[in-house]
Amino acid sequence: MRGRPLVRRNFLVWVAALLVILLLGCFAPARFRYDSFCSVCGMRRASTEWQVGRSVFNGIESHSLFTSHSLETTPLSAVLFQKGLVSKHEHRWCFAHGDGNGVRCAVGAGDQLRNVAERREVANFVVTLVDYTDKTTTQKWVERLVDPEGPGQWRHVLSYLGREDVKTKDVFVKRLEETEAFIAEDVETMKETGLR
Repeated sequence: MRGRPLVRRNFLVWVAALLVILLLGCFAPARFRYDSFCSVCGMRRASTEWQVGRSVFNGIESHSLFTSHSLETTPLSAVLFQKGLVSKHEHRWCFAHGDGNGVRCAVGAGDQLRNVAERREVANFVVTLVDYTDKTTTQKWVERLVDPEGPGQWRHVLSYLGREDVKTKDVFVKRLEETEAFIAEDVETMKETGLR
């Protein structure tokens, strides 16, 4: 008769152990990785956030345990700092893209900046602006390029301006003015039609 309470106690220990393992599995930390871009200088920040929740139960909000970040210079941010167009500042991070911990693909406004910040052609365009225009014109275009909420046409200036090399200042300035007028008209048309 003494064997029955022992069997029952062993059974309860096993059930308790199984419940603890299940709970630990459900609430074990999961990794959410994402990147962001600064809307001032175009620098990239890669982040890893360790979270509990969400990975098993979709309805449960995730809670961050800790986050690590690493900063990466992009072609655009390198040029902006080298040419003195931006100085030390507090970064304004715009979430670009992330995944993990039950999320397959999260996209934010900062994803618009990725296409600008990481393209060497855009950095070269800014160098040409510095070389061929005044500081006010250069600053105006840089602000348009790194504004994730602004009209996308400004960020796609190179497709309007053309890809061939511009050899002289006069040709570049003329084409830039024509391109600016065309894009401004396009942006205005989009506003009037309610598309932006």
